[in-house]
This record gives sequence, C-alpha cells and structure tokens, in this order.
Amino acid sequence: MENETLGQFLRREREFRGLTLEDISQQTKISIRFLKCIEADLWNDLPEGAFIRGFLRCTAQAIGVPREEVMRRFESLQPKESSLENPFRKFRGIEVKNQFFIFLVFAIVVILLAAYLSSR
Repeated sequence: MENETLGQFLRREREFRGLTLEDISQQTKISIRFLKCIEADLWNDLPEGAFIRGFLRCTAQAIGVPREEVMRRFESLQPKESSLENPFRKFRGIEVKNQFFIFLVFAIVVILLAAYLSSR
C-alpha cells in the first residue's frame, strides 16, 4: 500500500499469513510489548538503534517478508544525521545532557583520590 507505515506493513503481512503476536514472540524471543510498539510505529518506546534493527530483521524473517524491504522502509524513517549521534547519550535510561558536568565530577573524584593517597 502506498501510504502504509512500516508498522502497518508488518501487521498486515503478519495477519495475512495468519500469525499472532504470540507466534512471532515465541519464534523471535522479542517481547509482545516490543512487537506491539513496532506495529504501532512507537519507535521512541523501543530500545535504541541496533536493537530496533535486530528486532525488525528477526520479525521480518519470522513473518516471511524480505528483510531488505523492511530495513529499507525503516532507514527511510531515519534522519541522516542520526548516525552521528553520540552512542552514549542514554545510559540505563538516564539521558546524559551535560558531558561537562560528568567530566567535572570525574575530575573532582580524581583530585580527591590523589589528595587522599598523597596524605598517607
């Protein structure tokens, strides 16, 4: 279909083949929650980057659609500059907004450690 989203495409193909989300989850070991997010195009509710790509490849294979087609559709959703994003911007769900602050805390810890070791 012309204006079909990636999630709609995957859902349509899955339903056409008579597969349930449970079937796909058992075959791929991807949680039903994540599969629902994929079919609803809720990309921000999924883990970042490589995980989404892996989920999509496994889902495509389980459904029986060409992985290349799914990945092409997914890549068309991504802004080109996203590949330049800092891979450490999220750590265990906490967004790192100020790298200077982290550097400052690290520097203070190093200085305190050096002062402690020199006083012994």
